[in-house]
Amino acid sequence: MSSMGEALTASERRQEQTALCRLLLHYTACPFAPYAWVRGCPPWPDGLRVAVHCGEETEGIDFLYELPFGMLPAAIPGALAQVVSGLQLYSSSQVKDVMGMNHVRLDVEKIPPAPLGEGVQAVEVLRQLVEAYEEGEEGEPFLLGFLMRPADTLRLYVNSPERKVWGVDVPLPRTGPGLLGAIQSLGYLNNPHLHRPSDDPHADVLIDLSDY
Repeated sequence: MSSMGEALTASERRQEQTALCRLLLHYTACPFAPYAWVRGCPPWPDGLRVAVHCGEETEGIDFLYELPFGMLPAAIPGALAQVVSGLQLYSSSQVKDVMGMNHVRLDVEKIPPAPLGEGVQAVEVLRQLVEAYEEGEEGEPFLLGFLMRPADTLRLYVNSPERKVWGVDVPLPRTGPGLLGAIQSLGYLNNPHLHRPSDDPHADVLIDLSDY
């Protein structure tokens, strides 16, 4: 077992499990790799377990992959995609049966880093915004919608203090904590120097944060 998550408290491990659960909901309907679907992520005290079905829906093989705590949740689908595509990070002696699934504990330190796909990046940004700002001031919704744009840009439709719709463009590869904080600050977004006329019928004002 990797020591990656040894410093985490029990509460932090439960939070990681919950974050993984929310993230993987998307992959129960959409494959994260060709013919590979998530079938669940049962809680486990010693790591993050992800149930995966590989193959046609009525055929194929079921796996229960185990990864250490401390991983970035958004990176897990990419790691699993490399494994189901043929990257073997375990020996056959490590495979055992758990509930009819082939349980495999992965050595994630041997997984080559893989860039997160545009869709995964967008899901991670949207998930954080929805969780943090389900409602804005006075019970009004904050995030109203989104649209994938060219050049790895995500347009977020947010509710302004005047109940207008702002279209906020953010660069997916660079949308870290600082930019997320700026997006969530209505005071920052309300700066008229950031606003430009909208050519988008879904937004009253456009705010370009691609150079943030």
